[in-house]
Amino acid sequence: RHPGPPVPAGISPVTTADIETDPASGTGTGTTVAVSDLLLRSGPSSNEAVLLVVPTGAALVLTGETSAGFLGVSYGGVTGWADSAYLNA
Repeated sequence: RHPGPPVPAGISPVTTADIETDPASGTGTGTTVAVSDLLLRSGPSSNEAVLLVVPTGAALVLTGETSAGFLGVSYGGVTGWADSAYLNA
């Protein structure tokens, strides 16, 4: 796992604490923003296939899944995994 980009002052990286759980479905909810261009991947690893590039400032929906510093997200109708170092709460 790489350390990720430097986070600008006043911006907090997303953590699992930022994911709200819907009590009815048990799934995560909430949104986050890409702090720089990020690669949406097919799995929670930098070795997984890239599905698309999410542009800086784009809003993503959190799915509630987490693994190895990656968060499950949905963007533009595509669901995948993003390195949490590139996301802002």
